[in-house]
Amino acid sequence: MPKKSGLLFIIALIVVIAGVALSSSSLVTGFAYKKDMPAAALATLTALIAVSLFVERGMTVVNAILYGEEQRGVEIGLAQGTASVNDLARILGAKERVRLLGAFIAALFVSAAGVRTLEGLLDTGAAGHPVNSLLIPVDVVLTAALIAGGSNGLAYLLQLAKIRLDSGSSAGAAQPPAPQSRDAAAKPANAIDPAMRARLMTTG
Repeated sequence: MPKKSGLLFIIALIVVIAGVALSSSSLVTGFAYKKDMPAAALATLTALIAVSLFVERGMTVVNAILYGEEQRGVEIGLAQGTASVNDLARILGAKERVRLLGAFIAALFVSAAGVRTLEGLLDTGAAGHPVNSLLIPVDVVLTAALIAGGSNGLAYLLQLAKIRLDSGSSAGAAQPPAPQSRDAAAKPANAIDPAMRARLMTTG
């Protein structure tokens, strides 16, 4: 990140933190989470992945219209020795910026139309729940950011939610551990961490 952009980001972050701290006295009570959070997270993330795939496909079309011909020309130039890798990196960087910005704008409209994240995790229908006017705007921006981030990252979160749900189910069963043989007990524990496995499965 360029130094100027990094400085502006730090200043904006400090302003936001200060604004939240100064308005903390006027904030209302938060919502309670749903009782079965792993299941709620699975349902919410699955829906977001589907929406994200649609948005990503739309941005692929936009990038193909804007940069498809130029990228093909550079790829041909690389094969013929008349173009450099820097030319291709410049086009790919421009496509990534367009994808992120366009996906975020599209996701804002999608979320404003009713696709939400926090509402799927919070018990907003409980009796006597607090009234918070910030919930919907924050939920819209958060959902748009998650969708713009892409289905790959959402799939990683979904895999972690599945691991958490499976571990909770196995713990609730309270079954006695199966007897291990002497060879199995002597074998060193080299299993891949579940979180790392989820990351490997969803890294494209």
